[in-house]
Amino acid sequence: MTKYWISDIMGTSPTLQIGFGMATTKILISLSQDLATRLRSAIPHKERSKVIQTLIETEVKKRENQLYEAALRVEQDTKLKKEMQLWEVTEGDGLS
Repeated sequence: MTKYWISDIMGTSPTLQIGFGMATTKILISLSQDLATRLRSAIPHKERSKVIQTLIETEVKKRENQLYEAALRVEQDTKLKKEMQLWEVTEGDGLS
């Protein structure tokens, strides 16, 4: 299947890849000169996006899990639950 790339001249809009796989978006990131040099020498050109995506995916999942665990702790906080029940009487007071 042929892949078609759609983007504007400035590269500011998302790039849509139609074909196998999922849609992709090009982004601009800043790296130190040293890290960029090391990246170029250690990771082949055609593998860089995949490596960076894997690293970012790992970090995002870790942070999402931390937020989820924090939400669970809030839900299990009995003192907070009691306080929230006291505030439930205000639900129908017409104030927003």
